[in-house]
Amino acid sequence: MAEDIYTLRKRFDTPDTRLSHREQSAMTAEELAEARVHACANISNRIQILLVPILAGSLAPYFVFLLSVIAYASVFSTRHDMDKAVGDYSPWVIAATPLVVGSWALYSTLRAKYDVTERYWKTMPDQGLVDIERHTLTWAINLWSYCFDSDSSTMDRWVDGQLKSVNDSGVSQWLLARTTAGQWLVLRHAIEGAMWIMRGPETPAVKLQLHPTQDLALAFAPRTNRCLSKRFSGSPLPVAQTSLWLSDTQAQHLGEIAHHWHFFYPQRYGVVSQEDARWIDALVERARHNRSPVADLPAS
Repeated sequence: MAEDIYTLRKRFDTPDTRLSHREQSAMTAEELAEARVHACANISNRIQILLVPILAGSLAPYFVFLLSVIAYASVFSTRHDMDKAVGDYSPWVIAATPLVVGSWALYSTLRAKYDVTERYWKTMPDQGLVDIERHTLTWAINLWSYCFDSDSSTMDRWVDGQLKSVNDSGVSQWLLARTTAGQWLVLRHAIEGAMWIMRGPETPAVKLQLHPTQDLALAFAPRTNRCLSKRFSGSPLPVAQTSLWLSDTQAQHLGEIAHHWHFFYPQRYGVVSQEDARWIDALVERARHNRSPVADLPAS
């Protein structure tokens, strides 16, 4: 049975001992800010813990009682005095309600207190460490995509020494890079700006694009695949520019095979497997020679 999105996200943010072999480094200020954002998303506050038990627990005994009375009357006795039953047993229901609410609230509190994921994210930012995966890039090629999402029009971006919310244009720069290990490494860079509604695609201004260098260190929350930042250093990377735009289906497929979201060991962030590398090869070949629109290339 396939896992739901909540379970996948929870498992994605849970530390995995199989990732303990990675090099560690001190956090940068940007990575600390990102870690705190993800910590807030993974830690339940007091309101979240108690809201459901109080609301649902207060009503559940009455619903169960009324349904039981109706079921009994319809099956065993059509003359059953429901009003009398409600009057006789209401004090018991009222007395049981605090017990239900209290038990439910205690269970939710203990579950949050001892949850592995929540305990990890409560302390992780203050430890000040990240895991590092290093890649050396040889050359790359740029592709583009556009996805309009009215529910996600902003994103976090490191500006002037702090994490700020900026407009997301919906345009993405896809950097397809070759590494010295002979692998494809795919990075996605969201372009800042106003949403491109009712406009044709245009290549973003150079100052808004990602300008990679040959040495890349990906920083992760320790023992997880949650990427907190991309550290570039070294000489500028030769990047072939194209004006080709991916279809929505292709962009989604590219993100999946590049393991950008909800992936697990032994898969690695950005690294394309040998099986999927053939699809990348065909995509890059068409982008280089502009033989046909990119949207004509099947994402399978």
